[in-house]
Amino acid sequence: IIFETTGLANIKEEIDIAVRPISPLVVETCSGTIEAGKEIKIDIPKNFLKGTQSTTLTISKFPAVKFAKQLKYLVGYPHGCVEQTVSKLFPQLYFEDLAKLVAPEMYRTNNPVYYVKEGIRKIESMQLYDGSISYWQGGTETSWWGSVYAAHFLVEAKKAGFNVSESMLNKLTKYLSQKAKEQSTFDYVTYLPTGRTIKKIASKEILYSLYVLAMAGEGDIASMNYYKARPH
Repeated sequence: IIFETTGLANIKEEIDIAVRPISPLVVETCSGTIEAGKEIKIDIPKNFLKGTQSTTLTISKFPAVKFAKQLKYLVGYPHGCVEQTVSKLFPQLYFEDLAKLVAPEMYRTNNPVYYVKEGIRKIESMQLYDGSISYWQGGTETSWWGSVYAAHFLVEAKKAGFNVSESMLNKLTKYLSQKAKEQSTFDYVTYLPTGRTIKKIASKEILYSLYVLAMAGEGDIASMNYYKARPH
């Protein structure tokens, strides 16, 4: 819109007004299975604005292809904090072929193996002096949950044949072993129609740490027996 005046003063002002579509972005997905020799009919929705609809059909031997929409957000270079980084790495570690199927544009120049290796290098660079993992690359604040999550991934990556620094992983599992022995608790809050109840339960990071330590062949039997005898 252009405003222009003449008289004692000539003034001209231009204002840009954003033009938005009459409908927001809408994404619909569905999935199914088909047996050999059978036919299946796919009805593509026709109620979208003319000229604005695009449709993608993905066919795969992997049953997990039904999670393609969610997986697409997780594949690619592992940017972000430790949780975002590991979340991007796990599907590329397990579903290399599927990852390339659901997001081929991400793998035109690099394959999932490249991204997993880059992710391992990034996680190793996030280790702090006590063996834990910082929440952000270059950060100094320990993330216990992020450390367990990262250790889980590194143990799986090592099993899958990727090179993982033994000294780095040993320092990380040593940190988890020490933290798992603290027997820390937190207030677990439940909301009911009659009111709010609070009870102390074991920190979730403890149980996750014990699980990952066992996977790494360093199971803390005493601590596991302690919680097994106290399910409350």
